[in-house]
Amino acid sequence: MIVNRVDNIFYNTEDVARLATFHAQTLGMPIRREQIESPAGLMWMEINVGGMELSFRRAKETQRVHPELQDFLELDPGKGATISFEVEDMEAARRELSARGVRFRGDIISCTDGKELISIFEDSFGRPVQLYEPRFASPDEAVMMAKRSDNILPTAQTGANLRNVHDMAMSIAFYANDLAMAKRFYGEILELPLYREDEYRLSFLHDGTTIEFRRYLPQSVQPLASHQGGIVAVEVRNCDLASLRLTHSSIAVQHLSGARVSFRDIDDNPVELWERSPRD
Repeated sequence: MIVNRVDNIFYNTEDVARLATFHAQTLGMPIRREQIESPAGLMWMEINVGGMELSFRRAKETQRVHPELQDFLELDPGKGATISFEVEDMEAARRELSARGVRFRGDIISCTDGKELISIFEDSFGRPVQLYEPRFASPDEAVMMAKRSDNILPTAQTGANLRNVHDMAMSIAFYANDLAMAKRFYGEILELPLYREDEYRLSFLHDGTTIEFRRYLPQSVQPLASHQGGIVAVEVRNCDLASLRLTHSSIAVQHLSGARVSFRDIDDNPVELWERSPRD
């Protein structure tokens, strides 16, 4: 397959520390690391959710750090999340996807002294999708190369961290009116394994991460236009308890069908919390 797994899910934001701290406190997950680059300053922070990374990137600063990029594509703050896929060979993945009609926006971005390679391309809806190739000698080197954060928060267990990534602790959903188009792009071009499909939604399951596409319905709760980003869904131990904790923190909560609630973060990104049913 072209992609190995979902590397991380990330938001663009004007205030990295503020948004990262909000999610860390709300989900009860510690901040794992941060990354500082000149001349932009704090560029990146991330928290670990059930073995996956939920990350926060400084908006509109990539081209400042990499001025050679003239055609870079990213979502504005508050427009939802972007998905990043890990690949083994960035140049080979770009050649293969380009041959399949995928449009890349800019050249390969070399970060962290060449230890991380990044590319951005458009999906069939014009959304940005990221490819990521790590070149670290070991997982520990990935943390050592970035400045460890001192802003460690106690784990309150509101958020996932129940299982590892292979048990779907965190997933992402997009709204798309044309599910057939989503199936062609993500199923045929990116070769993601189809998981479930019906009239209203389509989902892929790859290395434990669910990537879902929902048909927009006028009565849907918190719909996103097709050009906007994804909705992060985090597994919790008890959805009712999580809802009470959010309400106690003055966060407005909307109850969705089943054991699932939705709220907006301080950048207005939609987030869902869900509780696994016995049959899942």
